[in-house]
Amino acid sequence: RGGDLGSLCVSISANARVPMRCMPPVMPPSSQVTPAPTIMPTQVANAITNFLIRDLHSPALVEGEGFKHMLQVILPSYKEMLTSCQLESLLRGHHVKGKLSLIQLFKKKSDCTNDEEMNDYTAPIEFEPKSHGRPPIHQRKISHFVTFSADVWLHSWMGNNQRYLTLWAHFINDDFSLHNLALTTQRLVESREKDFSLQEVEAQVKVMAKEWGISQPNLVLLGVEGKYTAKLKPIKREKGAEATGSLPHPNSTTFLERDDSASPEEPQVSEHFSEGLPSVPCFFSAVQGCVEEVMLHPVISKTLSQFQSVFSSLFLPPAEQKGSCLHHAQKLLQTLAKQEQASIKSWAHSPPSWNGLYPLLSSIIKHKSLICDIIREMNEETLKKEEEASEASGSYHPNSTSNTSSSLPLLRSEWKVVEDLCLVLRPLDVACRTLAKEAFPRLSLVKPILTGLLSRHLVPRPSDSSSILKEVKRMMRRELLSCYDNPAVNRVLCVACSLDPQFHGLGFMEDKEQISTFNWLKQEAVKIAKENGKVNPSTSLQIKRSSSPLSPESEGDIRRSKRLKQCPPINFRDLGVEDEFSDPGEVDDCDYVDSDPQADLSGMEFLLGDLFCSAPKRTRQSSVEESVDMEMSVFRADKGASLGVEPLQWWKTKAAQFPLLASVAQAYLAAPAVAGNAAQDFIQEGAGTTNRKRSNIPPESLDTMLFLHHNGFFTNESVPLSPQE
Repeated sequence: RGGDLGSLCVSISANARVPMRCMPPVMPPSSQVTPAPTIMPTQVANAITNFLIRDLHSPALVEGEGFKHMLQVILPSYKEMLTSCQLESLLRGHHVKGKLSLIQLFKKKSDCTNDEEMNDYTAPIEFEPKSHGRPPIHQRKISHFVTFSADVWLHSWMGNNQRYLTLWAHFINDDFSLHNLALTTQRLVESREKDFSLQEVEAQVKVMAKEWGISQPNLVLLGVEGKYTAKLKPIKREKGAEATGSLPHPNSTTFLERDDSASPEEPQVSEHFSEGLPSVPCFFSAVQGCVEEVMLHPVISKTLSQFQSVFSSLFLPPAEQKGSCLHHAQKLLQTLAKQEQASIKSWAHSPPSWNGLYPLLSSIIKHKSLICDIIREMNEETLKKEEEASEASGSYHPNSTSNTSSSLPLLRSEWKVVEDLCLVLRPLDVACRTLAKEAFPRLSLVKPILTGLLSRHLVPRPSDSSSILKEVKRMMRRELLSCYDNPAVNRVLCVACSLDPQFHGLGFMEDKEQISTFNWLKQEAVKIAKENGKVNPSTSLQIKRSSSPLSPESEGDIRRSKRLKQCPPINFRDLGVEDEFSDPGEVDDCDYVDSDPQADLSGMEFLLGDLFCSAPKRTRQSSVEESVDMEMSVFRADKGASLGVEPLQWWKTKAAQFPLLASVAQAYLAAPAVAGNAAQDFIQEGAGTTNRKRSNIPPESLDTMLFLHHNGFFTNESVPLSPQE
């Protein structure tokens, strides 16, 4: 491809430091021609390796005659041609180095998470870490710092289709920088049944995660490609389903509303890691399932087939094109944008993709008048030719309709179906594009998007112009609800959204759901705070905490109280005073304390002794729940941020103020809404682009190539392997 050739040329040029632009020759003053810089074999090998990684090509490409000829034209002096075996060995070496670097990154993150000192005033005493010693490595593992996303996709190689699973890890550092890493790609384990299940995918994800030393991720996001989307629905347990209120409220914004009380069944809704949070569907996979389900509707399917027959007649293969047909095709193409031309030409030969359907239908509606004119003109020309042929054969019958089968459909009723379908597809397209345009499509955006779709745009209304419009809305609404009606999944979406400063007040929720969401947030903050403070499970930590700036005790008060505890207290209740009317002179001298009190004690501390610390002792010994409540009160009173503000930047400035909630934000804001490269494909290159590139790679090289490609590991002269941020 032209892009691939250009990529290789630029890569070789960068390594060789030879400009690719044609410049007029400049003779040196000595009239001697400067020799071209010597191209080292290592530079060429690095350039070719980068070319294969960037564009996802098989190493066997370098043994093709065309590639060898291109290399000789670009670098005539280069004679040492690399073999595919040499390149495969080189790529495997890079893969090993890359994996080691990621393992070190995980280890560093785990160590930092366990070494954090919770010295802020909101940290309760019993959960502050000790200042000396480190726990064993097996006790320093933290379960909530990483989120997984699993991308299930179909690989076509040599006529053989196999499902593969690519596992991604997402986490946020202490400086609130986000990391998205492709860990590994494996063939999906075959089951006895023809179809795979959610439990099987989760089991394989668990095994793959343990290979990286992560046994308890925060949650897992699952995405699946194509027609297999509907098979990755959340697990539903029949037992207790009614008790947990599994039926949604169709006309409420709290469409996933559940009983606020903690149900004993709820933690068991999805038990893929025994503990932790459930598997959450990829938003794009959920929308894809909706659109593909609608495309199978009898009326919709027939309508799309009618339009496809029109465009397939208009855009015939070059060998079959005739003068009149070619004229009409050119007439239509002249009015279309470049992307519209490509979409309609593609529709002429294959059904549209799920995410290309709305732009395609919008395009033909925009040019409805022109398309209708072209159909009418082509039918008139066809009818005229048939009449002439019939007259020539002497069998012409003016009222006969036997020869009208070659005419194109007039698409009278079909236009109405397409217009109604566009009305329903538009909100879904806007939702997907809103996510895809984000630098990182976060899970925190899913709840408000779903609420808008299910409470506003996909609700059948009396004003809907046709029965098909109402039916399509009901189908899409039902399909989306089936993906997210798991109570545990809804809880994840709510907590993630509550931590996004763009939706700080949760104004799109009803009051009942707001209360439930903040209760869930508090529970998560308490759980994570306890996990962070659990250095040794068998030992209860009792460490002195720092003072709160909001507390009536100042820093000096704490220091004085600490010094007071280090000296014998003065307790007036133990003095031998007989009664208040006794003569002071009768008191024995030994009953008085040392006349030389400690110089660093204030007079009041000297007089009151331990009575000074007895009253406020309870206020200083706050529990983790009280600390979270304190943060929650201030957090909810904060004004939040406007739409479009980067959540991680906001939390970076607020982490010192809300340290316990910031830990929850690190866990939940690292979760993506979309699995794999679906978002980039949707907005940049088109659906299926990544999958078409993956089809270039043989199965044995998939893990290596996808790891290097997705993580941006490229070679250069000075550094054997470096991640490109």
